[in-house]
Amino acid sequence: MTGFLALGFLALGFLALGFLAGGLALMAGVVAWGRTFGPGAYLAG
Repeated sequence: MTGFLALGFLALGFLALGFLAGGLALMAGVVAWGRTFGPGAYLAG
């Protein structure tokens, strides 16, 4: 039972880390896209 619980917590931790990393990557991608193609390109010069 404890092993199953530990496995569950581990899976949740990995899920949270993946979600966080995915969110950060998405934000970085949006910023990069905005700088290249969006209004940010004009602001950045």
